[in-house]
Amino acid sequence: MPRYFFNAYSGICFMQDDEGQSFPDLEAACGHARQVAEQFWADLSASVVREAVTIEVTDESGQEFTTVRFHADTELVRSPSIS
Repeated sequence: MPRYFFNAYSGICFMQDDEGQSFPDLEAACGHARQVAEQFWADLSASVVREAVTIEVTDESGQEFTTVRFHADTELVRSPSIS
């Protein structure tokens, strides 16, 4: 099963995923990206504006497959998958 990594950033805050998780496919990994974004928001200092969080979904080699952008008051916006 492929291993995916979820790097999160919002403005000046960045969190690199060094562990990753296994998912059956990219679609399942992108579904998990929402949970990553929610956890990232929860970990941000209360003084940081939570306008948007971008999650980069990568593989073990660091190749970016897609980015998923979350806004505090809207649904996710997913960029096209990278071939």
